[in-house]
Amino acid sequence: MNRPFLSDGRNSRLPLNPRNVFIATLIAILFGFAFVWISIPARAGLGDIASVSSTAFTAPQSIIVERSAVVDPMKLAPPAMTMRPRSRPRRRRDPIAYRNMKAAMASGAILPEAPSMLSLALTTTPTVLANFIGLGQSESCNCEPPDTQVAAGPNHVFEVDNVAGKIWDKSGNVVRAAFDLNGLFNLPPANTLFSSDPRIRYDTISGRWFISMLSLDTSDISTAQNGQYNLAVSTSSDPTQPFNVYTFPTPGDFPDQPSLGFNDDKVVSSGVSFSCSPNCGHGPQVGNEFVVWNKSEVIAGAANVHTDYFPPPEDFSGFPIMPAKSRSSTSTLFMASAPDNRNPTSLTLWKLTGVPDGLTGTKVATTDLTINNLPDPPNAKQKDSTSILIDSGDARLLDAVYRDGKFWTVATTSCTPTGDTAARSCMRFIEVLTGGGVPSVNQDFNFGTKSAHDYYPSVDLDSSDNLITSFSQSSGAEFASAFLSGRLDSDPINTLGTPLLFKGGEATYIGRRWGDYSGAGIDPADQSVIWLVAEYAATGASINWGTWIAKARIGPAPSPTPSPTASPTPSATATASATPTATATSTMSPTPTSTTSPSPTATSTNVTPTATPTITPTATATITPTATASATATPTLTPTATPTPPFGRMRIATNHLNFGKVTVSLTKPLQLNVKNSGKFNLRVNIGMLAPPFHVNGSGTFDIPKGGLQTATVTFKPDATGPASQTLIVTSDDPKHPMKKIKVSGIGK
Repeated sequence: MNRPFLSDGRNSRLPLNPRNVFIATLIAILFGFAFVWISIPARAGLGDIASVSSTAFTAPQSIIVERSAVVDPMKLAPPAMTMRPRSRPRRRRDPIAYRNMKAAMASGAILPEAPSMLSLALTTTPTVLANFIGLGQSESCNCEPPDTQVAAGPNHVFEVDNVAGKIWDKSGNVVRAAFDLNGLFNLPPANTLFSSDPRIRYDTISGRWFISMLSLDTSDISTAQNGQYNLAVSTSSDPTQPFNVYTFPTPGDFPDQPSLGFNDDKVVSSGVSFSCSPNCGHGPQVGNEFVVWNKSEVIAGAANVHTDYFPPPEDFSGFPIMPAKSRSSTSTLFMASAPDNRNPTSLTLWKLTGVPDGLTGTKVATTDLTINNLPDPPNAKQKDSTSILIDSGDARLLDAVYRDGKFWTVATTSCTPTGDTAARSCMRFIEVLTGGGVPSVNQDFNFGTKSAHDYYPSVDLDSSDNLITSFSQSSGAEFASAFLSGRLDSDPINTLGTPLLFKGGEATYIGRRWGDYSGAGIDPADQSVIWLVAEYAATGASINWGTWIAKARIGPAPSPTPSPTASPTPSATATASATPTATATSTMSPTPTSTTSPSPTATSTNVTPTATPTITPTATATITPTATASATATPTLTPTATPTPPFGRMRIATNHLNFGKVTVSLTKPLQLNVKNSGKFNLRVNIGMLAPPFHVNGSGTFDIPKGGLQTATVTFKPDATGPASQTLIVTSDDPKHPMKKIKVSGIGK
């Protein structure tokens, strides 16, 4: 266990004896009272004010934390299973009122104050480059929810959940089988010590992995008296090498659902503090808190690390403060929070500057911004069950990312999709522009699906500021499934592309909890690519959740770097790759010529098809139109006639797989052949379909010249009547970048 020390400003270290603790506590209370008194006018009555700044914060406690261990992940034990399935509790400031509201929404007694609007879907659709199964319930602590997260390094993909970790190479081959995440933090096994809420990040700036998790001092939250932040930092870009471990105790309370963010010089762990009196499971909420770690020191594996602790209540919004993953260089670490009242209309943007050093330390400033109301979502319906609803959670912020002056955050909320008559669980996307002196909200929109529910989104930005998200979706006709979507930075504001299924649900989910979040992480080896993970309902007898991992791109592929020639002469013929920017791989994104939604599932489209990709600003009812809102939705580049390097030629003989009439519950297969008729290799991606259709053989493949790739599409109707979807096959053939195949059948 680490021993924390208070700094006196000269970097001397004072032990936490009772007298010093009493004095520090008294000072914190006095300053906290002063802060609340001063900030109340700035936080109330926003009205039509666009933003209000507030900087009345107490100085943090400067605390030196000692490194507790160096741990080799390749030597850890397998996950420790609990004897019986266990559900992790969701802590709220108002648990009774929250449960009553959810029950009333489920019964139809009340409806959330949801706007009747929905962002129009563009033809923008990400391309799934690879996908494979992630961690499952049988590899975890036999608990729910999984709290799944993923990150990618130069050569590895790393997933963590409650409370296990697993490492693959980028082809989906297991490098390190599932292990007990408690062991990585030098803690007792998960079946003897309560731990939860893992987060994982790969920092492209420093080339290091950061993993965090909370833990208590007993195996049961209802008997625990103390909490603790845990932080593991890799010693290199290789996650199979040792990690340095640091712990930050929070005596007498615990940080619920801690998050993790970073910038150039800081790492932040944030959480909502709950008192552990009478115990951690029943104590009242105290308020938000966060710990700022000196990044250069934790990266170096220093034995003693400077931290700045901002104790509760730094913010009494009720929901956690969400720090950003910084994808471009910045000395300011941005965070956001939103209150947990029924219809919040404000977002607080936090700006952290300075570095924990025992001297000047970290400084905090905030700006309150007006947003559209952000109500809690209704629970989600699922297939084959009218009594078991999926817990879609509340409207807390779930993820955040910063790049190039743009801060994005996401949440689950309630909206009434276009053409729908009922409020659904939807996703909220908010973009704040951080430059220009005063931050401002640039985009603020909901995205949902008619007759379905979307929940627990993630977010990340690629090197071109294009956004990709992963999430879960379900409906009365669809098991809980894993989806992804995205938008190009050049797309009209307040729009998101058509969702794409990357793992269909397999059964009715019979557990109690879902979420609490999905994961997204940039690929440092190719920052046009983002790795994603989301939860789906798997087959199983108890807590039947599973996770699925996907590698996706939404913008054009990067141009190949021309190889230098060995010729010492300045001959002009020695540089044949003079036009490297004209890459045919840019056509892996869908073109805007389609007149219908390219979504592979019948339930994922959320807009009436139109004949033009140009979106007018009147399509988003809750958004103030701008002069740029009618920009064309063209998401692709046009390749030249002489692409470099050469590509194959994609040939698919059919435009329609027609199953005809099939008896309900019987399965009929049809074969799809993708041929390379060119003289060079061809890369193709065969998409997926949702039930009652299924694709055996989806994924990304390299087809040699003259070769053939075969997939089997099946139709297993679960009801009488017609069914129809669109199967998308993409390729790096510049003349045939995409093939849309109608898939239809009739259940009898």
